[in-house]
Formats: sequence, structure tokens, C-alpha cells
Amino acid sequence: QLGTQSSEQTATGGSSQAVGWGTDAGLLLKDLLTTPHMLGLCQNDTASQLANAVVATESPSSNEPAAFLRLFEEVRSRWSEDEVKPCSGLDIRFRGPAQLGMRMAHLDVCWHLDRIIFFLATLRPYHQIVGMRGDIVMCWLRSSLGHLMQELERALLQLRQSRLELMRAAKLHLQDLAKHLPRPGTELYRWMQGLRHIDENRLDENLKAVLAHCAEVRTATTATREEELGSAVRQGLKDVIALFSSVE
Repeated sequence: QLGTQSSEQTATGGSSQAVGWGTDAGLLLKDLLTTPHMLGLCQNDTASQLANAVVATESPSSNEPAAFLRLFEEVRSRWSEDEVKPCSGLDIRFRGPAQLGMRMAHLDVCWHLDRIIFFLATLRPYHQIVGMRGDIVMCWLRSSLGHLMQELERALLQLRQSRLELMRAAKLHLQDLAKHLPRPGTELYRWMQGLRHIDENRLDENLKAVLAHCAEVRTATTATREEELGSAVRQGLKDVIALFSSVE
């Protein structure tokens, strides 16, 4: 969204790839996509269990969570300077001192997204336990689940706020470019076209859906729900006893 540039150029002056993986922005994205919790979230339950077992027995690897955190702090330090270098991967429009807030918003998006992925991956074992033991387990795990859901909801709302700040910066840049349209095929022209793929309404709808699911989980862990499940179990036992006690 901040006009990430490619580190490789074709003979015509255009980029030969969508992301400059050797730039700050590219390296940060790569580390974000290869954290253990991201990789685990993309696997099914069985594969996730096997991966966790392997990670637990092996020495730290290059894609450990600390790798992303270290790079994040390094990039934050470089992007906090008044003038950011081209190796940042950012468009020149966003490298000056006036755009410091927007650069921090870009980093905030990465940070909050990593936290969301982390909390979702942390919820996976709860999902597995509930699948094996039933909904009553959610009530027994009420305290820890409630904390996780609270952190997840906070990260989701913070991500939206950072995204809105980024989109505001992108739209202002788009207005400036519209005054003097770049030639087709240039980096800026492709950047303008790429903005069409950002569906803000759909992103907000997805956010509302996830928050609704979080509310459902909270409801399923309440003491009232525990009593309802307990009553249903007791009634079921009574029905079974009555059935076997009947003359028939």
C-alpha cells in the first residue's frame, strides 16, 4: 500500500517481480509469512501436531518467532529516520520526514497481523480438545479462553485502525498521481492499478464476521452455558435410566 518497490528492474524500467524480497518491506513480509505460528495455522490438525513435535525437539531455526521480531525492530529503527533509503522498498513519496506516521502505520499492520496469527494458532489446541471432549470443555477452560479471545479482538481492531491509516495515505498519494497520470507500464501506474484489488468493504465484513465468532465463543464459555450443558446431560441420563427401567 505504501508503494513497495521491486529491487530488480527489467530492461524497460519496470519491475520484474511484484515484491522486492531483498528490501526491508520484502524481508519483513517473508519473515511474517514463515513464522512457526503462520506455518502451523496453514496446516491441518494432524500436520500441526507433527510440526509442533518436530519444533520442540530441534534447535531454533531461521524462521523462529524471534527472527521476525528482530527484523521488525531493525526496520522500525531505520524507518524512524527522517529520510529512508531506497532499500526500504517504499515509494519515494513515503520516505520523507512528513510520512513517518504512515511508515509506522505500515509496520503496525505487520505487527498486529502477526499477533492475530499467533492468537489464532494458539487457539488450535482448544479446538482440538473441544472436538474430542465436547462443548463442556470450553466452560472448564473459560479463564484462559477468555483471555485469548480478548487479545484476539484487541489485535483485530488495532489492525483495522492501522489499515485505515495506510489506506488514507494511499488515497492521498493516488490523488497526487491523478493530477499527472504516469505512463502505462511504469511502476507508479501498476501501483495505481493494484489499489483496485483492495476491497475495504469486504475487509470490514470479514472483521465483523470474526468478531461475531469471538462473541459466540465467549457465550459458549459462560457459567450459564455450563449450567445448560449440565442440565442437558442430567436430563439425558434420566431418560436413559427411565428407558432401561421401563417394563418394555
